[in-house]
Amino acid sequence: QAPVAPREPLSGKSYTSDIYGKGALVLHTLRYLMGDEAFLSSVRRMAYPMPESETWSDGRALRLVTTEDYVTIASRAAGQDLRWFFEVYVRRAELPVLRTSAADGVLRLEWETGGLPFPMPIDVVVNGRTVRVPMTGGLGTVRYSDDVPTVDPNGWVLREDAEQL
Repeated sequence: QAPVAPREPLSGKSYTSDIYGKGALVLHTLRYLMGDEAFLSSVRRMAYPMPESETWSDGRALRLVTTEDYVTIASRAAGQDLRWFFEVYVRRAELPVLRTSAADGVLRLEWETGGLPFPMPIDVVVNGRTVRVPMTGGLGTVRYSDDVPTVDPNGWVLREDAEQL
């Protein structure tokens, strides 16, 4: 219903419980993208700016961070620029839409994000095994020979599914 962290300030009335659930699902998706080790490291660095501050128990480790601070921390932990991820998931209300089509042994996947870059990979079960499909430019394809592949079988990626392409 609303962006989790909009660029324009909103009045308190604009916030609903929707942003908390969405925020949790965004973090779940970020964990999938980054992997457990990098994700947990980014959360630690957000709370504790230096490794030694993790041991402080006298209150001096208190730290307030902005969305941009966390984007920087997460990008550093992931070893890649993640601004695209936060622009789509946190700065906007709309979820990315995943369109799929399957024909002639090829599954085609396409992200729709209103023109914003979104190279979010996605897991697909192909011929009995799970592969992570890169979505360079928001597009990806997978060849298959058995049943039509299953997209995101474990529900890691927050999205809206659209009718087939």
